[in-house]
Amino acid sequence: MYSFFIHAGERLADFVEEPGVSVRSVTPTELRDLIHSGEFAEQMHLGMLSLAAYKGLIRI
Repeated sequence: MYSFFIHAGERLADFVEEPGVSVRSVTPTELRDLIHSGEFAEQMHLGMLSLAAYKGLIRI
């Protein structure tokens, strides 16, 4: 299993999600709210975000 973090631009018009994968772009404030509400709660994803914040890549 892999996890990665990227800064992304606008989604391409012909973008197609992989089966079983949901892609959603949010602002840092929206991400923080999703974490606080428990909607964004997968341990691996939270760990990846924590590491990105620790390394100064993001601020949440």
